[in-house]
Amino acid sequence: MKKVDVGGKALVVVNYDGEYYALDDTCSHAECSLSEGWLEGKKLVCPCHGSQFDLGSGEPMTLPAIMPIKVYRTRIVGKSVEVDTDL
Repeated sequence: MKKVDVGGKALVVVNYDGEYYALDDTCSHAECSLSEGWLEGKKLVCPCHGSQFDLGSGEPMTLPAIMPIKVYRTRIVGKSVEVDTDL
């Protein structure tokens, strides 16, 4: 996982089994940085209170978070990961 700034927006980019995901870096529950968390399978775990978010949809899988986080399309161009923030 890596925190990146894309157009002034903090995102976390995750490489899970060769597939790249980009999500808002801020937890919808307590505004913690998700890039400081960890993965449990295809779930991103918030380091503050343990909320888990689905990498593909951004939906919360566990409490205390109840609101999803935004996800962004990614694509590989050469050796770079591009993130589409125009969604």
